[in-house]
Amino acid sequence: MVDERGTAPRSIVFTGESSYVSHVSAGDVFIATFWTTAVYVRNVIASQAKWFPEARHRFVYLIQDYEPGFYPWSIWYAYASSTYNDHGGTVAVFNSRPLADYFTRKGLYFSEQYV
Repeated sequence: MVDERGTAPRSIVFTGESSYVSHVSAGDVFIATFWTTAVYVRNVIASQAKWFPEARHRFVYLIQDYEPGFYPWSIWYAYASSTYNDHGGTVAVFNSRPLADYFTRKGLYFSEQYV
């Protein structure tokens, strides 16, 4: 339910792998936990940017593995790799120092990252 200011009550919503973008507001925060959700969240943020230019167009990406490694020699490798191209909108959170160091050795950096 949206109030007279155009805001909805705070809630956590699981979107799955849907391509459907429903209610998005300027203050929404997005968290991706897997490369498919990171691709989806980038699409949602693109919609958010169109509707709310003043919004901070960022999301938190909980990185637990180097996911392209699960899909060698496939289109899925390219999709998973694309989520590591930081355009200033990704807040990377690595689950371990060795994983963060692996990304560094591969030349993958985020404008904001934590371990």
